[in-house]
Amino acid sequence: MKKLALTTSMALLLAAPLLSACGTSQEPDYFTLTPVSGAAKPAISVSLKVERPVLAGYLDRPEFSRQIDVSQVLVDNTDYWAEPLDKMVAHILADDLQQRLPASVINANDNYVAPDARYTIDVNLTQFNLVDGDRVVLTGHVTAQDRLHASSACLWPVQGNINSGSSPSAVAEGLSALIGKLADDIAQKMPLNCP
Repeated sequence: MKKLALTTSMALLLAAPLLSACGTSQEPDYFTLTPVSGAAKPAISVSLKVERPVLAGYLDRPEFSRQIDVSQVLVDNTDYWAEPLDKMVAHILADDLQQRLPASVINANDNYVAPDARYTIDVNLTQFNLVDGDRVVLTGHVTAQDRLHASSACLWPVQGNINSGSSPSAVAEGLSALIGKLADDIAQKMPLNCP
């Protein structure tokens, strides 16, 4: 009987690490957007402030969201943004714009040393995620304001998509490229000529 008790105790000791492993969840992976180069317009010199974008509610979260179909969104509990998505988009867009407008002064809204800027850029993103399994999409609109002509503003829709692949790093890379295209679009409109 002692031999059986010893064997049972040994089995429990050996199984304990396996049982405790069952109760742990996978550590999340963290991803960032990155600046993307574009065509520079060195002759344009403006001062511009990029506000934090307004995100659709399902995007305003630390986890990646993937659109499964028209009415279903999957929130991933293993893939996270490394910082708040609105803050990251603002900084990456400002970096992309600075590369495209090298003679300009471009700042993101929460940059505490930002001087007063003549122009402000507000982006509203209604979609900025993976759809159809391997394609990333950006849709929304941009509002640009000239402080010298406060009564007028430019407003235009933006949209784009890229076949990216479905891995989290491919999604982050594809979304970065879409921010680069958005920066191309904004840079082309500088200096603003709002009605």
